[in-house]
Amino acid sequence: MADHPQPLGGNEMPRFAGPGTFMRLPGTTRPEDLDVAIVGIPFDLGTSLRPGARFGPRGIRSESVRIRPYNMATRAAPFDDIRVRQALTYATDREGLSSLINQGTSPLADSIFHPDLIWNNPDVVQEGNMPELAGPLVESYCADVPDNCTDGKIDMELQYSGPSVTQTRIADILTAGWEPYFNVTEQELLQDANILEVAIGQFQVVTWRQFGAVEPDNEVVWLECATAEGFITLNWVRWCSPERDELLYAQRATDDLDARVEMWREIQVEMNESYAYIFTTHANWTVGFGDRVNNLCGQTGPGGETLFCNNQGRMFFHNVWLGEG
Repeated sequence: MADHPQPLGGNEMPRFAGPGTFMRLPGTTRPEDLDVAIVGIPFDLGTSLRPGARFGPRGIRSESVRIRPYNMATRAAPFDDIRVRQALTYATDREGLSSLINQGTSPLADSIFHPDLIWNNPDVVQEGNMPELAGPLVESYCADVPDNCTDGKIDMELQYSGPSVTQTRIADILTAGWEPYFNVTEQELLQDANILEVAIGQFQVVTWRQFGAVEPDNEVVWLECATAEGFITLNWVRWCSPERDELLYAQRATDDLDARVEMWREIQVEMNESYAYIFTTHANWTVGFGDRVNNLCGQTGPGGETLFCNNQGRMFFHNVWLGEG
């Protein structure tokens, strides 16, 4: 037995193959080799063919194949190294994705905010489509951490939900841009399984539609350190920044709109420099309503002008009112 046995990774053996041991750990018939053993003897003499006690252990072993050798969210190898996050960012074909998927109907995203919103920081630019910058970073990383590389490229896994034609095409475009520098293993999961694995940090790179709330304070739960810790998290990338937390809570504590805007613009700078996210496009929604319907979006600028209605198609009718007529 190895001194520190690890679950068999998906790059070494497909998850549907290999021995059916719990967590895909090495098997043994020598209990003296073990420090900890979990043993269960189902007792179900009075039941029919399909009791949980009888098939439960096998079901647990089957579900455990999803466990990786380590938590592969942003804080774990290889994406704990900013060189890897930068290389992935530079090699991302954002323009190709936007052209194929959105057909020019929505703008490229530089941050969590649509460019028409007052919260948007116009000085923040999402990098991408610069593959010539990825090569030296990958070469440097693989020289330092050869165990995470194969044939001079970084080993990684891309996870997305499906079956979905759109998600598959997005994965195709992303993989095509990354493959010169990364050995990409794609994993398509049903949406419920995908959400679960993201919440417990069992991923390396995942495609996700997120952000876009009318009130930016609603985004705090996805960004704060409090939701980046523990077995289940809502800060999906588990990126904790105490400096960002200070800004998140300071903007919540003030009614000064100009001060809040400035804080959110600083938050966008921190997110951009962390390379924890790669923003691709914004989703534009067309909402039709009559002349009597007021405050459907409830988003106005400093001068009282109505701003672009950007709320990911969600309506909050508690603040809508009808005029006379």
